[in-house]
Amino acid sequence: MRTKIFLGVILLLCFSTSQMVFSQYTPQDQQKWNVDPRQTLMYDANTIAPSNLPPQVREDIRTVTAPTTVDYVSTPNGVVAVSPSFRLLPGATVTQSELYITRHPLNPLIMYASSNTYPVTGTISEGTYVTVNGGATWTGMDLLGPTNQGGDPGPFIDKNGVFVNTHLGFSINGMFSNRSLDNGTTWAPNVQIIGGSQDKNLATTDDAVASATYGRSYVVWSRFDLANPPIAISYTNDGALTWSAVANVNTSATGHYSQGCDTRVGPNGEVYVCWANPIGSSPFTEDFCGFAKSVNGGLTFTSNNNVFDMNGIRGFLGTVNGIRVNSFPRIDVDRTCGARRGWIYIVTSQINLSPAGTDADIILRRSNDGGATWSSAVRVNQDPINNGKLQYLPCVRVDESGGVNVFYYDNRNTVAPTMQTYMSRSIDGGFTFADVKVSDHNFNPAPIAGLNTGYQGDYIGITSGNNKIWCNWMDNSSGIYQSWAASVDYVLQDFCEDFSCPEFPPTEMTEEFSGTNYWGRFAQTAYGIGGTGSARFNSWSAPVGTIQSLVSLTMNAAAANTYLTFDEAYAPWTGGTSNIDSLIIETSANGGTSYTTLAKLWGGLGPNAGPLNTAPPGAEFTPLNSQWAPKIFLLPVGTNKIKLRARSGFGNDIWVDNACVQVLANAVANSIGIASEGMWTGVDPYWRLLDTVRVYLHR
Repeated sequence: MRTKIFLGVILLLCFSTSQMVFSQYTPQDQQKWNVDPRQTLMYDANTIAPSNLPPQVREDIRTVTAPTTVDYVSTPNGVVAVSPSFRLLPGATVTQSELYITRHPLNPLIMYASSNTYPVTGTISEGTYVTVNGGATWTGMDLLGPTNQGGDPGPFIDKNGVFVNTHLGFSINGMFSNRSLDNGTTWAPNVQIIGGSQDKNLATTDDAVASATYGRSYVVWSRFDLANPPIAISYTNDGALTWSAVANVNTSATGHYSQGCDTRVGPNGEVYVCWANPIGSSPFTEDFCGFAKSVNGGLTFTSNNNVFDMNGIRGFLGTVNGIRVNSFPRIDVDRTCGARRGWIYIVTSQINLSPAGTDADIILRRSNDGGATWSSAVRVNQDPINNGKLQYLPCVRVDESGGVNVFYYDNRNTVAPTMQTYMSRSIDGGFTFADVKVSDHNFNPAPIAGLNTGYQGDYIGITSGNNKIWCNWMDNSSGIYQSWAASVDYVLQDFCEDFSCPEFPPTEMTEEFSGTNYWGRFAQTAYGIGGTGSARFNSWSAPVGTIQSLVSLTMNAAAANTYLTFDEAYAPWTGGTSNIDSLIIETSANGGTSYTTLAKLWGGLGPNAGPLNTAPPGAEFTPLNSQWAPKIFLLPVGTNKIKLRARSGFGNDIWVDNACVQVLANAVANSIGIASEGMWTGVDPYWRLLDTVRVYLHR
């Protein structure tokens, strides 16, 4: 019988811009209050002194229910559904600004957003806003808990579900991190990454399962403790318990410094970093974009300070109540298994440099060779050029279908200072874009009282999962700056997954699970043909009653004669007749709000043998080419989501491959004749031993 094992001096920003001649921008022309004008801190150390602030007191966690209605919007890329705008954690006294949102790399139902919060018991902190059900409800608080929070939140979730927030210090200068093991409910004390004057950090994690450094996480920032600040990096292998020694990514170009960095990991574990290179004196215009690449887990980098030219908008928007803006680049990478896998996208805002016009526009460039070369610039926003309208603070997300989504502030429909938010989406690799308005209300940005000159936050956020793009921005429509969000749904045109991509879950599916994940991808493929992988649910190890699911993205509604087809393999465990494993097929016609059982497949020994069985009983099961069987189920008309729900009976592994939704011809009655085969003799009876023949019809 087998045995199973269960396994500060704090500095002031005075923002500036390129040398523009029109009145809506105001560049900075001198250093103020004897502090470094290049930095982009949220507060002025001369007006907010840590010694004068009361101690932080942890607040109660609150819960918000997201709206469930949507507005359908027609775009050149098809119809999208935009949710109403809502606040992740409404409040009347605490401002929330400088937003970032990220998702769990393995479970898209879990997302984590953060913000700068002020005043929280009189001081600065970082907000925590979390959903564990795909955005249906959000819980959070405006006070992280541990002291010495100084702004610039750079959050991530690693492969083990550890929440990490990187940030600046407040009472003590430097770069710090906190970690949470309970989805952001409680936080461990600060871990110092580096001391001294630092600025503008963002972070990412290596969630590429094929990577040699899978699970390593990175934070990048500008080192203002050095005279000519470069970009620096540190990494953690243990969920931010400890961090590596700080290393510089680049040496800043002559007459410039490096600021406004972002980082992402490629599909094979490549570490990419981008940054702006502002000129070294007022007005500190972003002059060109830098880029660096590491192929050894961040140990060494090849860098280039100038991969393409910029003409940034850094400064104060005079027509928008003097808020400060920037052209810091943001980056993302196509991690799908589509034709553009590995493509890198960088977005910025610029002015008076083609294809941007005489007002601030959003610009995208892409690389299809790992950053060696870069495309010409593409103007993202599709309003008429040179119309006097503003687009600024972009962020970018490549979603699970390979769509390139850029989110930003926009006033194409209004007169400044009134603003809205827009998202532009490309489904052809960033060559063309279609725009959709995200915010359902207008707002008039203005500096946040008590904080740095012009400050209302320096970046906003975007993430994706479950066929939805989640946009996260700050606005003051409620009376004070708050963290607002809305989702934009897109529809998967066709569903067909052969698990060839090394990423798991694959780009056309998500997982529903808690605790240990027992689904995974393996090299075996059905019948040994037609692909290079399959999915396995490890019932061999999963405790009895464990239920975990593979779920398709939302797709076009099924028409008549639409079928779900897949191949599966299963062998009962020889150790017991009560170990019944099952695979339940469920369908939804409302995008996953509710499901109906379409079929139940179970497998086991003796009287419990069922339609899941395809091979003789044995020990832990890895199928041979001949041990697969096809399954086909007619889908109810209107089906737009499929769930394969596995339940462990602590029996044996369930294997699935080639899951497709497809329209097939009407069924035709037919028959197959097979001649008798066996051992023949020359006299009657002519056959002595008959063979057993198994016939497979493979689509």
